[in-house]
Amino acid sequence: MIRSVRNEILAACCGAPPSAKPGTAAENATAAVVTHMLTLLNGITFCTSVRRMECSIALRPSRWLFAPSMTTPSYLAAGVRFGQVSVVLRQTLLPSCRTRSLRCIVGKAMPKPSQGDSQHKKLLKRRHVVVVVVPPVEELDLVGPMQVFSAANRLAGKPVYAVEVVTNAQDLKVAGEGGLLSFLAQRRFPELKGSFDSLLLVCGVATRNARDATLFAWLRKVAPVVRRIGSVCVGAFLLAEAGLLNGKRATAHWKFGEELARRYPRVRVESHLLWVKDGNIYTSAGISAGIDLALAWVEEDCGAAIAHEVARKLVLFLRRPGGQNQYSVSLAAQASEMKAIQELQVWIAENLQKKLSVQALADRVAMSVRNFERVFTRELDKTPSRYVLQARIEAARYQLERTDRGLKQIAASVGLGALT
Repeated sequence: MIRSVRNEILAACCGAPPSAKPGTAAENATAAVVTHMLTLLNGITFCTSVRRMECSIALRPSRWLFAPSMTTPSYLAAGVRFGQVSVVLRQTLLPSCRTRSLRCIVGKAMPKPSQGDSQHKKLLKRRHVVVVVVPPVEELDLVGPMQVFSAANRLAGKPVYAVEVVTNAQDLKVAGEGGLLSFLAQRRFPELKGSFDSLLLVCGVATRNARDATLFAWLRKVAPVVRRIGSVCVGAFLLAEAGLLNGKRATAHWKFGEELARRYPRVRVESHLLWVKDGNIYTSAGISAGIDLALAWVEEDCGAAIAHEVARKLVLFLRRPGGQNQYSVSLAAQASEMKAIQELQVWIAENLQKKLSVQALADRVAMSVRNFERVFTRELDKTPSRYVLQARIEAARYQLERTDRGLKQIAASVGLGALT
């Protein structure tokens, strides 16, 4: 079956005979297109009666299908049309597709439909998250992640997250450091019953110096058995004081990075990062970075599609990866050049169906092509052409996961239908 897919694509798109040999221009061009298509199809589970694929093509996203040296320009130069290939793939693969889910086939074994369904159910199983607050707390450090979990529940259509707020204080009333908001914890942490999946530690600038031996002993006890532990902003100080960060990479708000490294020399502080994962321990920078960390947890638990949708629902401009710098790019966004690029990103996302040449993009921000390419690459760490292609692929993948539109229709809507 899979070999016939390759041959049909060769014949339909490259004008090459079915006997085209691996390594030829036509074969490499076809392989690049199939790779591109399977990237778009990431998120669809193909359930067929085939159990083994005795062929060099593997349905594994983000992997080369024939030759490791293939790149996107190889199929562009060969004149292969995306729209034609999408039709071939749809005609050959989709008729035998029974189930859609957020998981994609990996490897050589084709799972049964029931396996795909069970994986999807496992992905969205109910998770108990305990938020430990050491008051007074920075308000957004607490509210931001909880809002992410709440949005994920609504978008998943079921309560994926059961969030429980507990405190180390005698009083269940949790004061905010700003003095404008206060919260009510459900219980004190020693009163917790049963197991839980994840723990998030939140404190305030003043309470980073708290010394609660009972809390620290409890953190050391649960760390080996809980799936993950996280902290927001200066909550890393309390994890370090408990000894949980010894020998581990960690971050905190950039303003307190040097202090964290000085007070806890056994911690490998990386204060420029938004959030850091080392083992089952996650630390994050302050304020809005807690939202980024919570989104990363949602992606682990529910998949990228729901995490992206949560970010859209919260009107976040971009989902930021943990390795992004805390302050250089974010602050540069306020500068005139970066502001122009930021506005251009929004415009690109809204106009993917248009011809987005480098010249057209440079004209849009009133820059010369040379200066535009330099500024764009410096700020986003990728060329304008690569950014546009990735934006189109992401938009197409989103539609594949969330709509019933056909591949040809989706490709046209995101500007991929006329690629040559």
